[in-house]
Amino acid sequence: MKFSLGTLLLILTVFALAVCLFVTRAELAKKTAQLDSFRNELRYLTIDDETKINVISIPAVGRKSWRWRIFLPQDHRFTLKVGFDDVPFNGLPLPAQRITRCELPSGESILTASLNKENGEWGLSLHSESNGTQNFSYVQEINAENTEWLDKRGGCSVQIAGDSQTDAGDRELPFRLLSYRDGLTPAPGVTATNPNPTDGVALRIEPVLTNN
Repeated sequence: MKFSLGTLLLILTVFALAVCLFVTRAELAKKTAQLDSFRNELRYLTIDDETKINVISIPAVGRKSWRWRIFLPQDHRFTLKVGFDDVPFNGLPLPAQRITRCELPSGESILTASLNKENGEWGLSLHSESNGTQNFSYVQEINAENTEWLDKRGGCSVQIAGDSQTDAGDRELPFRLLSYRDGLTPAPGVTATNPNPTDGVALRIEPVLTNN
């Protein structure tokens, strides 16, 4: 089979363009991965789907304080719920108490949760802001059967949403932000995770349903 010079040049041009396109796509994928890595290091949200709940943890001040950068879908309402007794290792404690004054805004916001003790009573402080404007600031009394474990300096296990990267969840389902649980002490100076439901604090985002 013979090719004219014009046909041969066209084939070579198409081949060169295909190679360039492949290299460009490979470089773009590499740069995108690097950008996601930088965003994680700087604790910015990486949102692939704006119809989902998106959360990443950010640095907080204090041993019993946590902060998150949160993105919530538009045209939906979300509130915070908290549980204190029989907090499981996985999943969500039921029932959980709805914090009626703490409805989270759609779009991006920052939520801070802190465990504080005043006048001998433990409370969960919650503060939300968007672009420097306060959405709410509220202290929820920890009306648990046992709060003595909170006085320990260690021996607790914690699971934090978005601890390593942006976590995403279905907007129609509860989304666990925090599980802070009393741990086991099998030997002096040794702490182990309790696999059974135990005393703890579990904080979650929950969609507001029409019958709530």
